[in-house]
Amino acid sequence: MPKSVFVWIALAFQAGWPQKLDSNWIPLFNGKDLKNWYAYVTPPGKSPQKYEDPALDPDGSFKLSGGVVSHVVAPGANLTNGFLATDSAYSRYQFRVEYKFGAGCAVGVDPKYCRNSGLLYHMVKDGIWGTGIECNLYWDWPTATAPLGGVTFTTQRPDFGNFQAAADSMNRFTVDGEWNTMEIRVWGDSVARHFVNGHPGGWVTGIKAPGGAVLSAGHIALQIEGNDVSFRNPMIRDLDKPVDILGCTRKTAPNYDAKATKDDGSCDVIGIIAPARRRPAGYRLPTARGFTANGRRAAAVK
Repeated sequence: MPKSVFVWIALAFQAGWPQKLDSNWIPLFNGKDLKNWYAYVTPPGKSPQKYEDPALDPDGSFKLSGGVVSHVVAPGANLTNGFLATDSAYSRYQFRVEYKFGAGCAVGVDPKYCRNSGLLYHMVKDGIWGTGIECNLYWDWPTATAPLGGVTFTTQRPDFGNFQAAADSMNRFTVDGEWNTMEIRVWGDSVARHFVNGHPGGWVTGIKAPGGAVLSAGHIALQIEGNDVSFRNPMIRDLDKPVDILGCTRKTAPNYDAKATKDDGSCDVIGIIAPARRRPAGYRLPTARGFTANGRRAAAVK
């Protein structure tokens, strides 16, 4: 892995990706409580439990402070899985949230997965993983896609079955331990696209519910998987024209998006050198699909 990476943003990571926001954006955290969200968690040794008010979770899986929602893993803590989900379901929309990983990691979790989370959408059933689609926030494969609970889709690029493609194409656009921005743009069941720090990554088409029926709407959720993770500034706006694909349309821009049909203002960015990516203690890259144990690229896998 290179010691420095190019990330196309106009401000420091602490400010997130500075997409131009208009009055149609609706904040989903009010900064005071988790109204309009619910928690679904499975603490160690306990059955899965849904809390209509996340503050009533006796294990305190989600903490709200200063507009930031965090899941903090104390030293020696066991694994807690779950998510924080919107009460409302959404169909055609643009959603963005800033996220950051900390150093805490539950007992027994492989160190290489101690920077792991997901942005879930089209969620139609609760469960440890739920039923819906995951846009991966895992620090080494951001925007990779995964079907959950029997959901299917026609196209998935990059996907969890192709870790090398996901890592090669997307991980250079994030910095571990800093605030990064994940965004999804969803047009019902037809197409959903994932962006990290303004850069287009994973996308899916032809979304189907378990059993094959069209899946065009669902809840949005922020996942926890046994490690420190924080979220801030979740916001949403309607996409009333399903044919519009928002992105940078200027061909000379570093983040030009050939699939975009309407410019979203993200071309006005500046290339900066980001700090070297910091790996968690004991982290080892996967040895399969062209990587060696020390993280160097191996010879091409035939």
